[in-house]
Parts: sequence; C-alpha cells; structure tokens
Amino acid sequence: SPFARGYILAQFLDLILENAKQKPLPADITATKTLEKLTASLSLHAVTGEADSPWREKLQDVTYRCLENPLGWKRFTLHFDGVAGGTLRYVKASGEMEIPFGINKNVFSKFPEEGYSHLYGGIPSTDGYRYDCAASAAWLDENRLMIGVQIVDLYFGNLCLVFSFRDGAAVLTAEKNAEHFMDDYQGELLAERVENEN
Repeated sequence: SPFARGYILAQFLDLILENAKQKPLPADITATKTLEKLTASLSLHAVTGEADSPWREKLQDVTYRCLENPLGWKRFTLHFDGVAGGTLRYVKASGEMEIPFGINKNVFSKFPEEGYSHLYGGIPSTDGYRYDCAASAAWLDENRLMIGVQIVDLYFGNLCLVFSFRDGAAVLTAEKNAEHFMDDYQGELLAERVENEN
C-alpha cells in the first residue's frame, strides 16, 4: 500500500540521517583498488553475433521502398564499410535520417531525431537538441541483421531494429524502450527492393 511504502522510506531515511557523520570515511585502499579495477573494465553493451553474411554484398546501397507503416518510413538503404560497420539511411516525412553503427561494437553519434528540450526536462525539444547515442549491429542469421541503438544522454532509451531480407523484399521489426521519445519507432514495416533507381 502507499502508506506502507511511505513508512518504509521514512524509516530508511531516518536510519541514514541518524548514522550520518560530518567526517569522511577512513581511506580503504583495498576497496579503492577493487573499485578502480572494476570501473576500468566496464564498457557499454553492444549487439554481438555473426560479423558477416553473404547478404551484406547483396544489400550494399540497395534502396528499399516501404509500404505504409507505423514508423512513417518512406525508404531505407544500408551502406556497409566492409565488416567493420556501416550506416542505416532512411527517409521519413520529417527528412533524411542516418544512424552509423559498428559490427559487434558501438559507434557513437547523435540520434537523428529531436528529443526533449535541453533546457526543460520532459518537454519536446524546440531548440534542436539531439541525444548522444551508441549503435551496434550483428547478423542474427544469414538474412537477418539486428541494429541496436542506445540513447546515452540526459535521458536513456533503447531501440532494437531487426531487418529480415528475402529476394526483393524486407521486413523491419522495431521496438523501443524509452519514455515518450522514439514513440514512432515501434511496429513493423514491409519494404520492396527498388530495382534501377537511377
């Protein structure tokens, strides 16, 4: 109940205040070294899996035209820099977007959509503020590529994009975990390969 939660929290805070001291804790060299070793080994999670697929060359810079979808995407392409990484490029009504990614490692950039205002938390941006993000990818199967995007800024969020390809067609499944930003990055879309776009 709310009463019980409030009571427990009040008791916990009283316990902290009763035992708080004005003096700093004595130095603990062993604990400090253990903490330094732990923090030096930490890294941001990256999508991991197969580094390459025969589909990579089939997909290089190929345009896929999207059927009407909840993400609002009109078309997308994947550009690969060998097996090191690449860039997802897509077009929405709001313009052209791109997300660079590493294969089995993160690439850091700005998420291509405005988030909350830099000055006013929780308020949609009117000042062009874009979040720092980290994106990584891996092949789940020969014809399935997963791109994971992590928002690592004033707010945190995760976006998972799974592309499944067959000759002439693609399906994208998108799921986000964030407050109210990236709301239009949820759902599925079907896309058709564009032959001879020139």
